[in-house]
Amino acid sequence: MYTRGFPYKIRNKHPVVISHGLWSNKMDLDARTQLRNPDAMIDAYPPMVSFIPKGYFFPMSSMNLAFRREVTPLMYFPLMGYDPKGIPWGYDRFDDIWAGIFAKKICDHLGLGVVNGSPFVEHRKASDPNKNLEKERAGLAVNEKLWREVDEVALKQNSPAQCYRELAQKIRFPKERYFEKLREAMLFWAGLFLTR
Repeated sequence: MYTRGFPYKIRNKHPVVISHGLWSNKMDLDARTQLRNPDAMIDAYPPMVSFIPKGYFFPMSSMNLAFRREVTPLMYFPLMGYDPKGIPWGYDRFDDIWAGIFAKKICDHLGLGVVNGSPFVEHRKASDPNKNLEKERAGLAVNEKLWREVDEVALKQNSPAQCYRELAQKIRFPKERYFEKLREAMLFWAGLFLTR
């Protein structure tokens, strides 16, 4: 079902491959917003979905996410936490957000639909905003630029895995160890779906 005003000519033209939603109760907020609004909650409400328009990104969350098998190559979640030697990667809590940016860029290119909808998951325990503030600090400035860098990549391939590899090759990441490893990991991930 489409919300009022959604043009009839484009309804059902794009197969939906990613369905994303928030969750009820404790919201998934960045640390600064959570500290400013400690009691923010979402009540459960009737099921509904709306398409995320072509050319617009969204901050995907891994907690209320469904996707079709054919877009599995888009579901690599970037490095987070610590490397194998126990050294922090330097960026944390942006893995699902950045995965969503990459996935939406490719879905738009391939003419695939992405929807956002009602909560089907209840989140009862919010994470510690003070710890999150520290984890998010390094990624805030990069996050502001990454959306634009992804948007500037011109894709030419015609399958999710090929596009993911192409995006990993072409995106202008900051020249840092984290992003060198991220590019390497993205290329490896894409290769898993291209070697048949």
